[in-house]
Amino acid sequence: MTAWYLTLPLHPTNENLEWLGSFTSGYDLTVEWRGLNFLDGLAGTYPAVIDYYLRDGRDRLQAALESLTAVLRTSMRIGPAAAVADGPAGSPTGPLQPAEMAGTLRALHHALNEHDPHFSYDYSVDSARPEVPDQPGLVAAVQDGDGKRWVRRRVRTGRGPGASGLAFDVVQPLGEPET
Repeated sequence: MTAWYLTLPLHPTNENLEWLGSFTSGYDLTVEWRGLNFLDGLAGTYPAVIDYYLRDGRDRLQAALESLTAVLRTSMRIGPAAAVADGPAGSPTGPLQPAEMAGTLRALHHALNEHDPHFSYDYSVDSARPEVPDQPGLVAAVQDGDGKRWVRRRVRTGRGPGASGLAFDVVQPLGEPET
């Protein structure tokens, strides 16, 4: 460890700073007290994190519903009903083109990733089962297929303020310790 950022929701007193200095003296560390102003700044920059932990996710739920509604509206504009000759003005006609779905896929990706402060989510749909290479921050990968299509979902770490990712070691217990 080369740095320690003590983060508390209060302004440090001179006594607090003296304590921190004496507690960490003799160690080759960068030491910083990050107090109330720092946390207030994070709360202002990342209001979704405050909602996620302190407001029971009400704002998050409302925003997710709005995002999903926007995705569905986009899908409905490019869906089969829009191909009808007397469909809404400005609606695309004819078969669905690959470029038409890019906006819907971006909106869906945004809706998936907008509210979780810890993880990010990616997905792909492929005609053949894709390889899942080892990637930095990859926590999980799931693939489902029906023989014609494969849907791959990936979960990654490293979201939120100052995130550098999380590391997990999966260890299988070898048995009960001897007594």
